[in-house]
Amino acid sequence: MKCFTPGKILFACIVLLQYTNLSAQLTVTGGNCAAMTANYTTIPMQLEWKKNGIVVHTTLAVYGTPAIVAGGNGQGSDANQFYYPTGVAVDKDGNIYIADRWNHRVQKWAPGATEGVTVAGGNGQGSAANQLDYPFSLCLDKDNNIYAVDLNNYRIQKWAPGATEGVTVAGGNGYGDAANQIGQPFCAAVDDDGNLYISENGSDRVQKWAPGATEGVTVAGGNGNGDALNQLNGPIGVAVDGEGTVYIADAYNNRFIKWATGATEGVLVGGYYPNPFAVAVDKAGNMFAGNTWGGSIERYAAGTVTDPTTIYSIFSSSISVSPWGLTLDTAGNVYAADPFSIAGAVKLAPAGIDNNYTGPALASYHVTATNFDGTSESYDYSPGPLPLTGIAGVTGNTSASADFSVNTVNNYEYMVRYSRQGESNFTAAGPYSGTSFTISSLTAGTSYYCQVQSHCAVTDEYSAWSTAQNFTTGCDGPYSMFVTAVHARSVRLNALLSFTPAAEQVQYKKAGTTKWVSQVAPGYVSSAVLGGLTPSTHYKWQVRTFCAASSSAWVSGPDFTTVSSFTDGTSQGSIDAIAVAGETGIIISPNPVQTSFTIHMHLSDKQENTVMTIYDNLGKKALQENIGAVKGAVTKTVDISGKLSPGIYMVVIQREDERFSERIIVIK
Repeated sequence: MKCFTPGKILFACIVLLQYTNLSAQLTVTGGNCAAMTANYTTIPMQLEWKKNGIVVHTTLAVYGTPAIVAGGNGQGSDANQFYYPTGVAVDKDGNIYIADRWNHRVQKWAPGATEGVTVAGGNGQGSAANQLDYPFSLCLDKDNNIYAVDLNNYRIQKWAPGATEGVTVAGGNGYGDAANQIGQPFCAAVDDDGNLYISENGSDRVQKWAPGATEGVTVAGGNGNGDALNQLNGPIGVAVDGEGTVYIADAYNNRFIKWATGATEGVLVGGYYPNPFAVAVDKAGNMFAGNTWGGSIERYAAGTVTDPTTIYSIFSSSISVSPWGLTLDTAGNVYAADPFSIAGAVKLAPAGIDNNYTGPALASYHVTATNFDGTSESYDYSPGPLPLTGIAGVTGNTSASADFSVNTVNNYEYMVRYSRQGESNFTAAGPYSGTSFTISSLTAGTSYYCQVQSHCAVTDEYSAWSTAQNFTTGCDGPYSMFVTAVHARSVRLNALLSFTPAAEQVQYKKAGTTKWVSQVAPGYVSSAVLGGLTPSTHYKWQVRTFCAASSSAWVSGPDFTTVSSFTDGTSQGSIDAIAVAGETGIIISPNPVQTSFTIHMHLSDKQENTVMTIYDNLGKKALQENIGAVKGAVTKTVDISGKLSPGIYMVVIQREDERFSERIIVIK
């Protein structure tokens, strides 16, 4: 939605800005984690972004390099020359007016012309109605009447279009500080009502002269020469905005100051400027400061008195300009009069404006483009909610992880949450980017659901959560199986698992038969003892694991054959029996364990360093001790008091070529 509002006409020191409609034709597009863009057909002076009624971003037009538009042919009195020009003004048709000071005339240059035409003075230096005496500057009203600041005649001369002589409209009563006098006028500005604002360099004041008045009224300074905020010291440049605020180049105080209507003192704008001459103000109240001897032009954003933007600098341009006079036209072009290196006037044209802003999508924006002619357009815009990222499907899963493919949206990352089905205690993951992600550390054989949401990192916004994707993790069997401690009637089997199952099932049978004998051990079991076997018999065995909602396939271990016979007795007797049989292995007693247990080991005859490690039911290391370089029959007592909490643990004896394990149950 658009609206169109006329603005107030603002006036600079040397020109009355004419009203023309240079509509920006504003629209806004984009957003949703990308920059919103204000689109326009004509570069606006200013773009202002409001979010939910609050100003959040403002940008101003930037300027290109200066171009000579009048003069530039050296000092002289020919039609294509100027002799120390110090003032410039522009009318609504783009005609440029130059105060040709030492030629005692005002020259008018049509757009694109190579020489000018005299429109005021030009009859030699003097005080007659058709003469001027060192005119320092000028300004125009809306009817293109020229107000020439006739410096050495202490008067302002009004020259109507086509007139052959001027009419005194202010001063003309000699040099002085009386109300009907002008103390050395340098610049003047005119407002839409025809009021003149005249800077008096010799009287340290700015006087306002109403149309037809015979004397002026002090609107700034007038409190003697000084640097207090209620004083001026040699003011030169002057401009006035639509509110009647006066902007002054307070030359001998090396500063710029603005003075509101009815105020008793001014406000300092910026810092130190060495002897500045030129000042102008645009329709939005942005002040342009001519740093005359520093070779730059700076713009102060409306309502600010610090942090100006430099729109021209002699140090970054191929054209050297010392701005003695400044003015603006309704297209936003800035004109500067330079009496020295240019001996004429230059123009800086708007080159563009930062028209992008990135803000939250879930908000309402009101964007206003203010044009250089004071008109403005606005556009209301809401980017809308963030687009939703969705899960395309589960591409693969294992006992501990699941892989997902994602329908993503450009410029967005995404967040993930998942939970067991039937529960709502989510685990969060992310942020991710790209077309896939993996969730790890899951429970085997368990049903889950997963959701994703778009996330804009720039604005930290989130979309709604996507539709849930259900999936179930797999249930893997053991990945390594081997046999240790084969006896006449029992055998110790080992199955290393790839995760922590809820239970493990072992089944075995005599080779050549079909009947399996099953044994189920709850909890984490990586070692099992099968008893009641037949001596000197060949057996087959296999293992599978149980998960939360499923089980793995059977995995076969290596065949084994029981030995001929020996007698199992106590723990020590059992380990002795293992030794008698020429075997290796371990037996732990007592089991279950309260405070300590003993490991009875029969190891190979090779002297090797031996390490005992105890793992909890999650496979994490709970305790470790170095037994040392041992061989043969070894006994090791392990104190677990205060070291292990109640639960199921696995005791592992590790040597270079041997590995034994036994489950223990720790109780209170």
